[in-house]
Amino acid sequence: MEILISMLGWIGFLLVIGAYSLNSYQKIKSDSLIFQLMNLAGGILLIINSVYKEAYPFSL
Repeated sequence: MEILISMLGWIGFLLVIGAYSLNSYQKIKSDSLIFQLMNLAGGILLIINSVYKEAYPFSL
């Protein structure tokens, strides 16, 4: 279970950073659906990781 949660956290991190990078390089716009979904999914996965590992300062 620990490995699965860690993998979800890394995927969440990659989604958030990926959305930011694609927006910075003007590959997607910040008001596009894909940008919003990448940030939403990444944020949810990071919250799951944070709660499981009891790293609450990260989620505040």
